[in-house]
Amino acid sequence: MNRYLFIARVTVKDGERAFLLRNGRFERVLEPGRHALLDPRHELAVELHNVVRAEFAADRYAVLKSARPDLAAALFEAVETKADEIAIVKLDGRPTHLMAPWQTRVFWKVATGVEAERIDVASDPKVAPRHLAMVARERNTLVAEHVVENQVNSVLRDVAAECISSH
Repeated sequence: MNRYLFIARVTVKDGERAFLLRNGRFERVLEPGRHALLDPRHELAVELHNVVRAEFAADRYAVLKSARPDLAAALFEAVETKADEIAIVKLDGRPTHLMAPWQTRVFWKVATGVEAERIDVASDPKVAPRHLAMVARERNTLVAEHVVENQVNSVLRDVAAECISSH
């Protein structure tokens, strides 16, 4: 934000939104473009936010939602999981986040499509193969994969029998 006398100038780029604050309190959202704001007492501040495939702080969302629920609903998609569920969050159709139980995450939805697929783990803790295909298992602490095949068991049995007969 640049100031010249009583005017504050703000440029908001494509893929961004700006929160206009007066004395630390939310006033409005600035869309992309150039904005000239009258600010004789230097009370205005601007927070720029990237909105493309971006997450927003859940605590800030809660404050904004309590003050302006209409605006919060228009700008954000909040995904909350319950005690017995996990969720796979897709941004623009691509799975990007796996959420644990009792988690809240908030995503900008003005430039990105946000979908959440919830999985009830209370009734069946086994994750379906189609869900496993969406999750990066090597980096994920929520999914454990155990593969036991009959051939491995027979090989182990044969090795054990050979060890016993040789001694």
